[in-house]
Amino acid sequence: MTSSNMNNSQNTYASSITDVIEKTLSLLNYDAEKCKKAQNVWELSHESATIEIVFHRKKGIIYGDALLAALPTKDRKMLYEYLLRQNLHIQGLTMSIKNNKVLISFMTTDQDLTVDHLKKLISKLLIEANKFDNILVEQYGAFWPEKKQ
Repeated sequence: MTSSNMNNSQNTYASSITDVIEKTLSLLNYDAEKCKKAQNVWELSHESATIEIVFHRKKGIIYGDALLAALPTKDRKMLYEYLLRQNLHIQGLTMSIKNNKVLISFMTTDQDLTVDHLKKLISKLLIEANKFDNILVEQYGAFWPEKKQ
C-alpha cells in the first residue's frame, strides 16, 4: 500500500468515526457544528452538566468527560469512599479525580462505536453528571467547578 493510499484510508476512517459522533449528537438534539471545539473535540451541556467528547485518533478511543466539582479543602475521606462506592454501581461510567477535580467519564473504542452505543453513553453521562455534581457539592462539601473561559 502506498503512502497516499494509507493516508486516504486513515482519513476515511477518521471521517467515519467523526460522522458517527456528529450523527449521535444530532439525534440527541445538539448542533454538532456548534458543539465542535477543535478537531475531534465536542462540548455539550445539559442543565448543570457540561461534557467534552474526544476522539483520540491514534489510539482509536472515544471518551467523554464531565467535570463535576472541585474537591473540598478538608474532610475528603467520606467523599473518596462515596466515589469508590459509586464506581461499583454506575455501569459504563467511571468517577475519578484529576488535579483536585472530580470527573465522571466514559470510554469506548472505535471498534465498539455505533450511533446507538454512543447515544446511550452520552445520555447516561449527561444524566449522571447532572445528578452527581449536586450531590458532591450539597452533601460532601465539594465546590462548583470554575467555568472555562
